[in-house]
Amino acid sequence: MSVLFARGGLDAVPGREGLDRNGLSPDALWRHQLARASQLFAGRCLDVDPAYVLRAVRLLARDMPRATTPAQHDLLRKEGVECASRAVLRVHAEYHRAIDSAQCAGAPMHTVSLLLEGTGTPRLALRRWARAFLADFSRTHPWPAAVHAAAILRRQRRRWIRIQRLCVELGVSRTALTRRFRQLYGMSLADYHRRAKMAWAIRELAASDACVESVALRAGYSSPGAFYDTLSCLTRLRPAQVRRLSRDELRDVLDGPLSLRMVTPRAPSALKRPF
Repeated sequence: MSVLFARGGLDAVPGREGLDRNGLSPDALWRHQLARASQLFAGRCLDVDPAYVLRAVRLLARDMPRATTPAQHDLLRKEGVECASRAVLRVHAEYHRAIDSAQCAGAPMHTVSLLLEGTGTPRLALRRWARAFLADFSRTHPWPAAVHAAAILRRQRRRWIRIQRLCVELGVSRTALTRRFRQLYGMSLADYHRRAKMAWAIRELAASDACVESVALRAGYSSPGAFYDTLSCLTRLRPAQVRRLSRDELRDVLDGPLSLRMVTPRAPSALKRPF
């Protein structure tokens, strides 16, 4: 039998004090966690939709390890600057690929300097940067009505959305909105609203002990039966199964059958104004 197992595993081996079971020192483990957070962010920041950019930054801030030394604090800020720089370039490239191919002055890289200014933790600085970047980006890269429509559908999941009223609010014709929305999101406005409502309900089921009937009514379903039928139709799951999902399994459902992401088609001609 190996001496590692005979003496109680890796932690029992002489000279390994302060190391974890993988043989990493606390500082090496901290760096590994930081690298992992950065890697996950690179995978999440694939969507030009501003809501998903904000979500990716929130998750990056959550996944980053806490700094306990000045050196770690500096490393967090440096990694934050690198992640933000890559995100700016990626969002800018995806915008011109999926929404508007017209040439512009370039990506607003100047917002990244916010991560090096002010007080607070690197995590707070990341969230502050994300809001400033998207506000600045939208001034020179206007979002089409379809993106604004998606945001409204996510916010107003409990209300029955009348497409004609939505078109009036956004100042665009019904034909233009429905066509452009399907191009960007790969589904109709009604199907998107249906997914948004179910995505909220599934998150609530997984995160709380509230009864299914309460979650269904708060999500905007007319009855628990309507919620059961829609859940089964969209995900092939039952409420009890949803509550047993791991965090990764829940994310697979939300990014799979309930995905609200853009399908990022090729942008329309630069001579045409995006709807």
